[in-house]
Amino acid sequence: MRVILPYATETVAEPPRHRTSADDVLDAVCAYFSIDRATLLTPGRRFMQSYRRQLAMYCMRKICMLTLHEIGALFDRHHSSVAYAEKRIRGRITADVETRRDVAALRTLLRLIPSPCPTCGR
Repeated sequence: MRVILPYATETVAEPPRHRTSADDVLDAVCAYFSIDRATLLTPGRRFMQSYRRQLAMYCMRKICMLTLHEIGALFDRHHSSVAYAEKRIRGRITADVETRRDVAALRTLLRLIPSPCPTCGR
């Protein structure tokens, strides 16, 4: 992406930013809720299991910009389940303070992920 400076005759390239991956989101959700990845990916229907899974799906959709099909494949779910999770969390954000807090905390955690080294990629 290029930034055009006002009244300048040339453009300056923005520094490269770390692209948040699905693994980053899974790690952040697991760290935030103190659970392991296997627990997050279980097909359980209990509220806390599905809530955490839906939060991860929502973050992957909004922060990682993954498609419904890509997220569904990660969770072994149909893309319509991902669309439902996104809709559900979006609704809870407007109605529930705790969900707003959880989403804000996850966004903060994901911002703290260090950028990879430009030389070696690690």
